[in-house]
Amino acid sequence: MGRRGRLGAGAGEFERAAGEEHSVQVVWMTAALPAEVTEPALVVAGAVLLVMLVVQGWLVVRVRRLGQSYKRLMAGSSGEGLERTLFEHLDRVAAATARADEVADTCRALEERLTGCIQRVGILRFDAFEDVGGQFSFALALLDGHQNGVVLSSLHGRQETRFYVKPITEGRSEVPLTEEECAALRQAGCEVEGPRLQRLNGGLTTAG
Repeated sequence: MGRRGRLGAGAGEFERAAGEEHSVQVVWMTAALPAEVTEPALVVAGAVLLVMLVVQGWLVVRVRRLGQSYKRLMAGSSGEGLERTLFEHLDRVAAATARADEVADTCRALEERLTGCIQRVGILRFDAFEDVGGQFSFALALLDGHQNGVVLSSLHGRQETRFYVKPITEGRSEVPLTEEECAALRQAGCEVEGPRLQRLNGGLTTAG
């Protein structure tokens, strides 16, 4: 056999050896990834790919919406026009804030004034005399938020009707109060203090 034949034989043996080594590697890689491991990996990879596609679709929609908003904002406006619009908006916001402060001050002033207005009312009807019925007599309490005001009493009899007005200062009366007047003041939410009168057996007597 010549030199060329020996070289050909050597090349053939090398190819066969390389083929055997390649076959061994392929067999080893296939054995390293059995079917029960490959299938779950493919499922996980598919799930990850699906999530990525969903996220990508959401991003595309979001970018399109932002682009449309930007186009509406910039439609027919130059840079100077947009700046002027922004400054006008800021001026309106400042004016609205100042107006809100004025309204808040007005509300506080009205609240202070309302405390001096009549807010609590109590009334009690009764028979002032034993021989007169129908409960035409009454005691009316009119108080503000500080429990200041008056209590108005009307005593109706057969021959005449009398009216009495007594001042109330911070829930107190400097003059005696009848039992009915005290009841009217309690209806108005006032804690009755000071001297008062109690009705006993059809008459009036002073109580401390």
